[in-house]
Amino acid sequence: MTAEQELEVDAYVLASSGLRITSRGYKALKTLFEHGNLLYWCIGKNDTLELARFLSI
Repeated sequence: MTAEQELEVDAYVLASSGLRITSRGYKALKTLFEHGNLLYWCIGKNDTLELARFLSI
């Protein structure tokens, strides 16, 4: 997947999350997408995915 495709997927997920742009959940999910690789290396894949699922609820 190219970097452009990853950005498109991230934008789609954010848009379909139903979160308001000003909400803490939206900002947290956006931050997760922007810095996900850092989280992956710090807390691991499973915990990063679980955090993403939690934030999108």
